[in-house]
Amino acid sequence: SVSLTANGNSIDGANASGLSATDFTDIEISDNRIADAVANGIFAFNTQQNGGRATISDNSVSDIDGDGIFVQGYDSLSVVGNSVAGTTASGLLLFLSPLDPNGGLATVTDNRIDDTGSRGIILNGYTGVSVSSNTVTNASGTVGGIEIIGVNLTFDPTNTQGAATVSNNSVGTTGRDGIMVQDFQSLTGTGNSVANVARTGINLTRIGSVDLANSTVSNAAVAGFGLLNVGNAMLTGLQASGGAGDGLRLERSDSLAAQMNVTVSGGSFGGGAAGIRVFDNDGVNGGTLLQLAIADGTGVLVTNAGTGLLIDGPDTALAGNTLNDMAFSTIGGGTGDYIRLENGGLFQPGGPTQIDATRVSFDGVIAGNLNPANSGDLNTLAGLETRLVHYLDDPTLGFIRLLDGAIVLPTENGLNG
Repeated sequence: SVSLTANGNSIDGANASGLSATDFTDIEISDNRIADAVANGIFAFNTQQNGGRATISDNSVSDIDGDGIFVQGYDSLSVVGNSVAGTTASGLLLFLSPLDPNGGLATVTDNRIDDTGSRGIILNGYTGVSVSSNTVTNASGTVGGIEIIGVNLTFDPTNTQGAATVSNNSVGTTGRDGIMVQDFQSLTGTGNSVANVARTGINLTRIGSVDLANSTVSNAAVAGFGLLNVGNAMLTGLQASGGAGDGLRLERSDSLAAQMNVTVSGGSFGGGAAGIRVFDNDGVNGGTLLQLAIADGTGVLVTNAGTGLLIDGPDTALAGNTLNDMAFSTIGGGTGDYIRLENGGLFQPGGPTQIDATRVSFDGVIAGNLNPANSGDLNTLAGLETRLVHYLDDPTLGFIRLLDGAIVLPTENGLNG
């Protein structure tokens, strides 16, 4: 074992990396100030690509022609309390070989990253990670704010491993995703905030189990929250608003992936496209399900979206065939579809799946409380029906039921109940 401690240095104008350490198995680099280096600010590389311990803490790195802090090859990694500003490449680039038999544990906490030419933070190859209380702003180009990639050499969505905790991070203004996490067996996260990103605010891909809570995204161009080929997911108290795309996008695109079960508990979802989009995109009809569950009594709200709920594809389902007490408000400027089914959405072979929407609030109107024998209520029901796209519009789609045992059909001359 060869150790290195580098503390309390001030380094300006280095012609290479400001501080460089190669093949030390135990390093501590803390409380240094590094500016105007022409390579990396801090460079630490264990060429053995496994074993070793690295602690990088409380350093100030600025105006770097390369990565702010580059660390590779340490099984035990702690990067805490660093400030990085003004790099042409990534702020923090932290890498472990996916072939490392030990997997590796990494903690990345309370770092402040601003004005990077590439990713704010990239953490790659560790099977146990904790990423928390970091602030990333102005990650330019076509890259993300925080990218966390586990180990999956086959890219098989059922072959993930390890666990990630991602909490209380703040990301603003990036050229791609705000926070992207992929290839872990489990993810737990809470308290993240993302704003003004060119793609998805929080993007989760190939993760066996997801528990994400109390996080907010505003002004994401593609989706506020995106889940792709995950297994079971619990989404609690999420808020998405202001973007051009979807508030919440759930997609299954790999026929090898396990059934995707997503429960939404509370939260508010808006966007220029769909508030919530459920997209079966694996190209197989009769394959594995993508199932959405709306937790009853939790106040799930879709508001200020182009379309409210969009369910697209044949292998889609709603848990219990109900939307419970979900609410829609201000959809499509007051004229958009509350619920739209497409491409065989919610259709059960032999007959449409019947979805209970009797307790759903449509701009404050609960259809199940209306009496079709009353002409005013009947007119209201007919108005709601015109903002649903389902079995009555296309017999290859599921049926959204507004009343117990009743169908309301708008016709040219009035109503057919």
